[in-house]
Amino acid sequence: MNKYVESETFELKEKYTDTIAKEIVSFLNGAGGTILIGVKDNGVVVGVDKIDETLRKISDIITSQIEPNPQDEISSELKFDKGKTIIAIHINKGLHPIYCQKKYGFSSVGCTIRIGTSCKEMTSEQIKIRYEKKFIDTEYMLKRRSHSSDLSFRGSRYTILKKGIV
Repeated sequence: MNKYVESETFELKEKYTDTIAKEIVSFLNGAGGTILIGVKDNGVVVGVDKIDETLRKISDIITSQIEPNPQDEISSELKFDKGKTIIAIHINKGLHPIYCQKKYGFSSVGCTIRIGTSCKEMTSEQIKIRYEKKFIDTEYMLKRRSHSSDLSFRGSRYTILKKGIV
């Protein structure tokens, strides 16, 4: 039995590909997880050949292809198994409500989430709800008390007439 198995928080990649940005965004929008590069889908370790180049490409994706910038939520490490080098990318659940691939923006294609062992596009409604949370803290707004004691329609009418808005 292989020691590496894909799950909701574990992704195996035989080699680096540009689709890794989608995987990172999916983990940021989900519960977080780990991507292992140098391990086939069936769990067989094949290793990574160009380690420095691969790490540089991953770093470039993190800093320039994902919005908002997730640098603080991601770390990488080298693991050694059966004499081969594996790159492990650890992704925490994002601190922001929503992340996307910059080239697609906050669309269904750009905003993905990890479900089971795959990345799924978020619905327009999911994106809208998460995107609004980025700007509005409804809990804070509901609990916050007003500094104005006269919160009536009469007070509003008086203010509107006084300022000549109507």
